[in-house]
Amino acid sequence: GLDFTLILLENGQVYGCGSNENGELGLGEVSSVSTPTSNRLSDIVEVSTGLSYGIYLQSKGNEGGRAFGSGSNLFSQLCEDTGGDPALEPMELAVDVNVMKIFAGRQSSYYLYDNGRVDACGRNDVGQLGDGTFEDSDNPVGVNIPKNIPIRDLGSGPSSQSVFFIAGEDTVYAAGQNYRYQLGVDTGSPEFPMRESPVLVEFEGTPWGRNDIIKISSSGTHTVAVSCPIITASPTGYPTVTPTLSPSAYPTPSPTEDPTQIPTGTPTQLPTSSPSLSPTMNPTISPTSTPTYTPTEMPTQFPTFSPSVPPTSFPTSYPTQFPTESPTLDPTLSPTLSPSSSPTESPTFLTAIPTESPSLPPTLSPTLSPTLTPTLSPTFVTAFPTESPSLSPT
Repeated sequence: GLDFTLILLENGQVYGCGSNENGELGLGEVSSVSTPTSNRLSDIVEVSTGLSYGIYLQSKGNEGGRAFGSGSNLFSQLCEDTGGDPALEPMELAVDVNVMKIFAGRQSSYYLYDNGRVDACGRNDVGQLGDGTFEDSDNPVGVNIPKNIPIRDLGSGPSSQSVFFIAGEDTVYAAGQNYRYQLGVDTGSPEFPMRESPVLVEFEGTPWGRNDIIKISSSGTHTVAVSCPIITASPTGYPTVTPTLSPSAYPTPSPTEDPTQIPTGTPTQLPTSSPSLSPTMNPTISPTSTPTYTPTEMPTQFPTFSPSVPPTSFPTSYPTQFPTESPTLDPTLSPTLSPSSSPTESPTFLTAIPTESPSLPPTLSPTLSPTLTPTLSPTFVTAFPTESPSLSPT
């Protein structure tokens, strides 16, 4: 309205804010408020504001409801004579209880009933009540719709002195001020442009048929209507537009809803580059030295020394004492046996096996040469040596 706002919530409550000098917010006082405040109404299904007043439609279920109003009543726009005093709190209006729609004009109010009939009250100086007179009314008066055609909707505005009655499809009637042709009709009389009884408004047609007017809103000087075309002519042709997009332009959907589904399509694009991930470290450590320790495990093979000349006799007795020291061999000499000479003494065979094996470096192997002739006859050890021969690596 004028400097104030009414807000209808989904739960049927009404809040207001702004100017309240005439009680238009319905708060029981005339102080303006900056925060939306409830006026304690409930079960409200429709709100409409005039210049300095508001009206409310209360309804329960699908039945028609009751009308309430608050604010200025200077011209009895609340359908009751209060001597010009405003209504500071919402009061029930003296209209029928089967109200289906309400609409507030500048200083006039309108009520549509469930049977298509319309009543109005308030100021009527330019014929805006549509009752065929120019007299104000503090009681609801019937609008003179031609041929008593049922009305299904109303249209006006908080600063408008014009009113519209939507009957059906493209049938609309209008009454009230028309000095700027806001009724959409030409009265042919500039000195007397208003209309005190509803007149038919003819809307410009379209190539495909009539217009179904579904909403009208008006101000003090102009009017706007919302329409939906009614198709009455048969089409003579069909669109010939074809898509210009190639199949490659369509996106290829990927399964995101159900991860268990297997795509049935074939990829149309191949990767243009190889994966760039690769190990960033390579082992660079390699053995730089050879182990120098001596093996401690027993060899599984032993050198085999056997005389090339068979013995001619065997000893008949064996020593009863064992030597305490092992024979000392010259490390520079290697045993060289030659089968070309015959021994002068009978060989003596070992009667025991050494408990330890000679410790040889893993890189050396015994080398025997049969080309040299020994100067001494070979003598075989007949006891366990306590130490192994110390052989030089050379």
